Amino acid sequence: MENNQKNNPKSHGQNTKKEALLSYLESLKKFPNVSEHKMIAKQFGVLNYQSTFKKEAINRVLKVTEKEAQTASMIESKTNVKQKYFCRLKSQLVNQNKLQVVFLGQCKITLSKGVQYVSSDKSLFNNLLNNKNNGN
Repeated sequence: MENNQKNNPKSHGQNTKKEALLSYLESLKKFPNVSEHKMIAKQFGVLNYQSTFKKEAINRVLKVTEKEAQTASMIESKTNVKQKYFCRLKSQLVNQNKLQVVFLGQCKITLSKGVQYVSSDKSLFNNLLNNKNNGN
């Protein structure tokens, strides 16, 4: 029975490796391209690496959108989290109430009109709700 209660040393080692990988990813100026993920993870001995890269991508998106609302193109430009990947993350983050579309406007990068600007600043969430409730 004692054996079942002990931590599995392999899983503990894998967690330490994932923590080292995450620390490395946090130190990078830009999020690495997907084609590099497997190679980077291999250098840290991490086999199941997708969740670690996803966590770092989410952290970067939330950080870059906390001070100023951003479009997907702006997020990609600042973080290197690709637009296509951001769109997948956006759905999850909106459902978790960590991110919200705060207005539509012209993208500063693509100059496209009617583009969603997203923010992780909760005070903007409240402002948007108040404007909706007041008929604005």
